[in-house]
Amino acid sequence: LLPERRNPALCAAKSRSLIQQLQFAVEPASPRIDLARGSAAPYSFRAFPEQEMLSRLPKLPLIALLAAATMIVGNIAALAQQNLKRLLAYSSIAHAGYALVGVAANDATSVLFYLAGYAFTTLAGFTVITAVGSREGEESQTLDAYNGLGRQKPLLGAALAIAMFSLIGIPPTVGFVGKYFVFQAAVASGLVWLAVLGVLTSAVSAYYYLKVVMALFMRETTSEAVIPTANAPRSLAAALSVAAVFVFGALPALLLGVTMWVQQKLNPPPPDPMQAKILMALPFVFGVFFAFFPSG
Repeated sequence: LLPERRNPALCAAKSRSLIQQLQFAVEPASPRIDLARGSAAPYSFRAFPEQEMLSRLPKLPLIALLAAATMIVGNIAALAQQNLKRLLAYSSIAHAGYALVGVAANDATSVLFYLAGYAFTTLAGFTVITAVGSREGEESQTLDAYNGLGRQKPLLGAALAIAMFSLIGIPPTVGFVGKYFVFQAAVASGLVWLAVLGVLTSAVSAYYYLKVVMALFMRETTSEAVIPTANAPRSLAAALSVAAVFVFGALPALLLGVTMWVQQKLNPPPPDPMQAKILMALPFVFGVFFAFFPSG
């Protein structure tokens, strides 16, 4: 054996010298246990500096990636559909992705506003779909079954067209305002790429939504079946939904106030410390009062 290996003092001195020479792996201001002396020293030994380099790489939030994937998959799946019910079903996946944009941006108000606007829009659209679908057969739900519906039933055709415009996000509908809020929240939180992707996928959705509008007003009727007149509850639901699409699109502050109220109820602010102290002191005050002034 070498002489220094048999001398513990010399081995400890060389170990201390080696640690001091490794400046790239020694970081001050972080206490550690000195391996040579067995005591605390203001140094931190980094055995794997590449792990710190990986931790500094930009990381995309999981919810943002889920929102992006949902918007892309939902719109691509809806492009190939010729059945209106399936088209709206697959497009609802994309609209869930738009709502997730607000979730990724941590903006509950924009999410609630978008979901409320989407509910009014889909109610208006499905009111017309149930009227047309009352005819027997799966063929009553194909896009060809809606050819000329705007001429035969102008009110039903107008309601369905307005629903399609709101789903695309065309002003002055509530769908436009809802998408504006969620995309604005994404930009404010630094998710600019997600907002741009949302705008691009909305442009893709305009292709299959406008196909429905073209079938309503720009094509001749190919079916001889008579579309039944909507009953009173169905007509009332369609009228209220269409009115809500326009009113909340032109005056979004009305619906925004409701969504903010719901948000406060779901996530109430912390109580005032002074109010909490007063509430905690009330039982003591009443106890003292009834102790000195008993009833009867």
